[in-house]
Amino acid sequence: RDMCEILSAGEVIDKILCETGYEAAYCSGGGDKLKNVLRLAEEGENLSVSAFLRKIKAGGYNIAAPASAQTDSIKIMTMHSAKGLEFPIVIIADICKSFEGRDVREMPFDEEYLFAPKNYDFKNSLVSDTLLRKLCKARQDKEELVNEVYLFYVACTRAECELHIMASEVKPYSESQAANAKSYAKLFDISKRSPKYIIELTPIKPKSKAQPAIYKPDAALVEEIKSHYARPYDFAKSVDLPVKSSASAILRAQSEEEEYFVPHNLFVEENTGAERGTAYHRFLQLCDFSKTSQKEIAEELKLFAERGEISAEQAELLEVEKLFSILNMPVFKNIRGATLFKEQEFLCHIPADEIFDTAAKDKLLVQGAIDLLGAGEKGVFIIDYKYSSGSDEYLKNHYAKQLDLYKKAVSQILKVREKTISATIINICLCRQIDMD
Repeated sequence: RDMCEILSAGEVIDKILCETGYEAAYCSGGGDKLKNVLRLAEEGENLSVSAFLRKIKAGGYNIAAPASAQTDSIKIMTMHSAKGLEFPIVIIADICKSFEGRDVREMPFDEEYLFAPKNYDFKNSLVSDTLLRKLCKARQDKEELVNEVYLFYVACTRAECELHIMASEVKPYSESQAANAKSYAKLFDISKRSPKYIIELTPIKPKSKAQPAIYKPDAALVEEIKSHYARPYDFAKSVDLPVKSSASAILRAQSEEEEYFVPHNLFVEENTGAERGTAYHRFLQLCDFSKTSQKEIAEELKLFAERGEISAEQAELLEVEKLFSILNMPVFKNIRGATLFKEQEFLCHIPADEIFDTAAKDKLLVQGAIDLLGAGEKGVFIIDYKYSSGSDEYLKNHYAKQLDLYKKAVSQILKVREKTISATIINICLCRQIDMD
C-alpha cells in the first residue's frame, strides 16, 4: 500500500520481482512466465496502481501480448522488457538521449520527510518552492539516477557474446557532472572506449545559386503586397488601454503625489494628516447636514462615539469649531432639502479619449466612489473631501481630472447634462470651499 502511493504500477511490479525472488523463479522453463509479467509491468509503466486496475477492468482483464517470434529473429524491446532474458548479441541504441524522467507531482512525497507542498504567498499572489520541496526533488533525482544506472547494467548484461553501444556523439566527460547525469553517455567516459565503426558523413556541397527569374522586383507589385500584408494595425491606439480602471488609478497615472498632501512641519503632534483627514471624512459620512449649530454637532459626535461608529482615537482628532465652519459653508446650505447619496459608488463606460490623452474611442469600464452626491431643485452637486495644506489653485488643478470623471459618471447615471452638474472640493484642513466651475 505504501509503494502504491508513490510508485507507478510498472514500478511496483518491478520492485516485487526484485525483492521477492519471483524474477528468478519465473525465468525457469524458457522464461515465458517472466515475459508475461514484464508485459504486464510495461502496460502500467506510466499509470498509478488505481488507474492501472481500472484500465485492466475496462479491457475485460485481458492484455494483448505480442506473438512469440522465432529464435533467430531480431527483437526490439525496452530495457525493462529485457529483464531476465539473454541474447547472443545486444545493441543498445543512442545513449546520448536524455532519460524520460519521472512525472513531477503537484505534491511530492518522500518516505522520510513525507509531503512537500509549495509555498503560497496569498498577499502577493506568488507561488514558490520551499526548501523541503527542493530537498525532496534532489533526493528523487538521485534515486532516479540510481535506478537508471541499475537499468543500464541490466541492459548491458543481457549480452551473451557481443555488446554494442551506440552514441550519436562523443560528449565530454566530467566526474562532477556524472552525479547529475541526464543521459547514459554522461555516466562514463566514452572517449576511452575505442569505437569499432566510425561512419564518416560526406559533407553536403552547397547548391549553386540559381539565376533569379526576375532581375528586379516589380516596385508596384511590392507596394501592393505591403498594402495588404504590412499595413499598420488599425487599432494600434487601443492596444495599451486598460479594460477596466478606477478614478483613483487614473489620478495616480496623472500624478504620483498622495491624496493627503501635508508638509512635514504642518503638524507637530504624532497624528498624521492622513489620520486626521480620515476622522473628518468619517464624521461627514455619518452626520446630518441639517444640524449646523455647535451644540448639535457636539451631540452628534458624542452619539457616534458611543455607538462605536467613530473610534475614540478619531473623536479626539475632531474639532467641533472646525466642523461648525465646514457644515456652514455655502455648498452645504445649497444641498439642504436635496436627496443625498453618501459614498455613492458608480460603475459605467466612458470613452477613452475623454479620460486619457489618446485618440482611441474605446469605452473603458470605470468604477469609483463619490464622497457626497446631491440631487434637488437647485441642481446636481458633487462634493469631494480633501485634507491638504495646498493652495486652492493647487487642489483645483490637481483634482480637476478626478472631478471631471465624476461628472461624466453622474451624467450617465442620472441622465442629466454634464454642464448642469456642479463640483466642489472641501479642503478640511484649511476649511476652504473650492468650486470647480
